[in-house]
Order: sequence, then structure tokens, then C-alpha cells
Amino acid sequence: MDFLPSPKVYFHVASQDTWGRYRTEGYTYLDIPIRSGAYDEHLSCWRPYGNSIFEELRRYFIGSSAELDDLSAVAIPYMYRHEPVSALCDPRN
Repeated sequence: MDFLPSPKVYFHVASQDTWGRYRTEGYTYLDIPIRSGAYDEHLSCWRPYGNSIFEELRRYFIGSSAELDDLSAVAIPYMYRHEPVSALCDPRN
């Protein structure tokens, strides 16, 4: 008997500084429990780092950062990916 995968809620965590610049702080997801009830969940976020120190400086001072095109890529374990997946988009495009 095959079970359907549990539904997921995806989160894109962002911040805005006093100058109005937005930065991606992380991505995470939550598997929605099958059974009803009260749950206390703790989620860990991750974010893609820039390829160079200049990209990290741009993220800090200008507010631009790499973002994912497809949030569902957050919940795919690496061992289950059959081929490399690029879910990054270039915010300059």
C-alpha cells in the first residue's frame, strides 16, 4: 500500500533593514502532520551563499542576494536527486 507524501509548507525568510533593503535570510519547510493536534516545531533555515566575497558584500550593503526559483527544491534530500538541480535565480535578471 503506497502512502501519499505529507503536504509541506515552504518558507522564504527575508529581512528588511532601516534603509528598506531586502535580503534573503534563509529557506526552510515544514511537513504538515497527518494527525490533528498541537505541535511544537523548530525549523532550521539555510541560504545559498555567494560564489565570492563580493557577492556577500553586495548582499550586506546593497541588499541583493541569490534566491531560489523553485521553493520545492528546499525539501528534496540530496540523495534523492537524480541529476543536479539548479533552483537558483539571478536577481539581476
